[in-house]
This record gives sequence, C-alpha cells and structure tokens, in this order.
Amino acid sequence: MDENTRKYLLEHLRKEYELSFDRKDSLNRALNIQIFLFTISGTGIAYMLQNYPIINQSSILYYYSILLVITFFLIRSSYYFIKGMWGHTYSYIATPEQIVNYVDDLNQYNEKVDEEKKKNVETITTEMLIKLYAKSATKNIKSNELKGKLHNASIRMIIIANIFLIVSFIPYTFLKKSEKVQIIKLLNQERIMAEDEQQKPSTPAEPPSEDTRTKGTETQPVKLPKQPGTRETTESNYKGPRPFTGKKDK
Repeated sequence: MDENTRKYLLEHLRKEYELSFDRKDSLNRALNIQIFLFTISGTGIAYMLQNYPIINQSSILYYYSILLVITFFLIRSSYYFIKGMWGHTYSYIATPEQIVNYVDDLNQYNEKVDEEKKKNVETITTEMLIKLYAKSATKNIKSNELKGKLHNASIRMIIIANIFLIVSFIPYTFLKKSEKVQIIKLLNQERIMAEDEQQKPSTPAEPPSEDTRTKGTETQPVKLPKQPGTRETTESNYKGPRPFTGKKDK
C-alpha cells in the first residue's frame, strides 16, 4: 500500500467513524418524536376513558374494541422504543494518549535495535489508525442500522395507533352527540310529567253517604215518659209540702 493510498483510506475511514457517531446522536434525538407521539396517544386514550359514551351494549363493545386495538399498537411501539434505546454496543478507537504512548514505544524500540530491524513509525501508525477506524466504524454502522430499524418500527406502530385514535373520534363524537340527545329527551319527558302533575285538577272529596252520616247517630225508638209515683215516709221525716187543710201553720 503506497503513501497516497494510506492517506486516502485514513481520511475516508476517519470521516466514516465520525459520521457513525453523528448518526447515533441523530437517532437519540429522534426519540423525542416518539415521546411526543406517545403523549398524544396517552392523552387521547385518557380523555376517551373519562368521557366514554353509554348508549347501548353494542356501542360500548365497539368503543372498547377500538381502545384495545390502539393499546395493542402502543404496546408494540413501546417494545421497539425500549429496544432501540438500550443494548447497543459502539466501538471507539484508542485514546490519543494510548496512540502517543505507542508511538513513543516504537521510537524507543528503534533506538535499541539494529538498523535493519528498525520500523517506519509513520507507516505503522497510519496503518494502525486505518485498522482502528475501519473496525470501529463498521461496528458502529451495524449498531446504527439495528437501532434505526427499531426506531422506524416504533414510529410505524405509534403512527398506526394515532391513526386509529383520530379515526375513532368520528364515531366517538357521533355517539356522544346521540347520548346528549337521549339525555335531553329524558329530561324533557321528566319536566313534562312534572308539569302535568302540577296542572292536574284535584279530585273533590265525595260527600258522605246517608249510611255514613247516620252511622253512630241512630236514634233509639221513642218512648212515653214515665209517670212519677208516690213516696211514702214518716211524718217526722217528711220535709216536703204538706197537704192544704185550710189552717195556717204555726
């Protein structure tokens, strides 16, 4: 490998190595988009659960079926989201200090050996860096590809969930409107019944029957008064009027 080729490879692989980390940072920043979409889905589901319409049994089954489908895609999206965030390995080349120490060691080696055994420090260092950049960039590119696939899968799942959520708002709005109409009808019926009850004339009390009027006050058969009889008593005890004899009492 000539000098120009080594320089070209070194520059190219260095750029690939740096781009692999730029790609990694870009994927990490894209996670904020997923978090935002998760927030929208969670808010929509929470609102629908707190305000779900109760029209009839079939509407409730349809309503919860839609929520189950949305929840399924959200779970799948969360799985890919977590897999995309953690568990990916990235490779880094040797630190600058390690490279400098290696160059110093080569120079010390050349000082201790014969002329024919001496090494070209620049050539060896360049080839070492080419191998390090190539190995690390290849590893990082593979990690980014896997991370990107998981990221895209998570985005697809959460977009499908949000599409179902948006579409479900159409029947949801219709059901809520129907529910309000039914509630208004019931309230109107109750109001009309209450007004009819207030306007209904009171029924006059029936006069008591002849039997009721005479009950308890029936008169006994009329009888002749009893004639008074005579009383017998001794003279000394009699204090009533004496029979008239033509003489005054003393």
